[in-house]
Amino acid sequence: MDDFLEGPLNMMKYGDVLYGLPWFSATIIQYYRKDIFDKYGIAGPPDTIDEFVATVKLVDTPE
Repeated sequence: MDDFLEGPLNMMKYGDVLYGLPWFSATIIQYYRKDIFDKYGIAGPPDTIDEFVATVKLVDTPE
């Protein structure tokens, strides 16, 4: 079950019983705050999941 994202997997459950497996899951749109990206010198939204993770780590650090 580690190969499945938690959110889509939980949609296949009722209570603690798993009734199916997610076939497809996608992020359709991504929002970001330009002022925060500007503050951290980020040119624009990430193009890859690796860039996304790096961006989240950068802006999620406490000041």
